[in-house]
Amino acid sequence: GLTEREIAEIDDPEAASLSPRERLALAFAETLILVPTAMTDERFAELRGEFSDGEIVEMSFFVGFYNLLHRFNAVIDLDPTAGDDLVVHLLADFQMIVDGAPGAT
Repeated sequence: GLTEREIAEIDDPEAASLSPRERLALAFAETLILVPTAMTDERFAELRGEFSDGEIVEMSFFVGFYNLLHRFNAVIDLDPTAGDDLVVHLLADFQMIVDGAPGAT
């Protein structure tokens, strides 16, 4: 895990006290989220210098999954810290919208 200070430093990885391996993982995550087509063979070769293929797959999965969650929460304006009641309420509202849509059965 990361300390609060390390989390705050992520905005400026070059100034952060991250190891070269952590910086590479962070750059990989940013690339996957911002410009996934920028993952060239050369970039994968650089990753393979520090990570196994399994670790790269695992990082790819978690970056993609958490990016999906972030986008989903943004679309339905969900505060993930608001608790289960809010989630149930918002999903019920969403279902009512879907049910009330033209062509809904």
